[in-house]
Amino acid sequence: MEEWIVYERIKNKIELIESFTGGNMKCVICFLGEDKNEYTLSFDDVYDFRYAIETAFIGRDANTTSESSQNFNSIYIVEESEYIKKFKHDTCECISTENMKHFIIFDSIDTGIEILTIKEPLFNTGHR
Repeated sequence: MEEWIVYERIKNKIELIESFTGGNMKCVICFLGEDKNEYTLSFDDVYDFRYAIETAFIGRDANTTSESSQNFNSIYIVEESEYIKKFKHDTCECISTENMKHFIIFDSIDTGIEILTIKEPLFNTGHR
């Protein structure tokens, strides 16, 4: 069963995801924090991503163990990820998933982004 673990390295809650770009193994998320300041979250070595509105996540949280029901947070790492398992199957195990991390990022309104990567994200103040 999937378990969502709060990503402790970045403690800024996301009020609104303003833009998301992805491709060529990179993803960039520009957002407003709950303090109304602008921030950028950048991922390199991205192998796959999903971007969806809230309705795509209805039922997901109910079928996982997480801290999200106790305390809303914006960034999680997923343990025992079904997404990584499906990615491994879909790529016929041609790409190693040994060090792959599954991040889930939410804003407080209705946007959810899932990212498969082998690197930690970079967090910056302001938009690029």
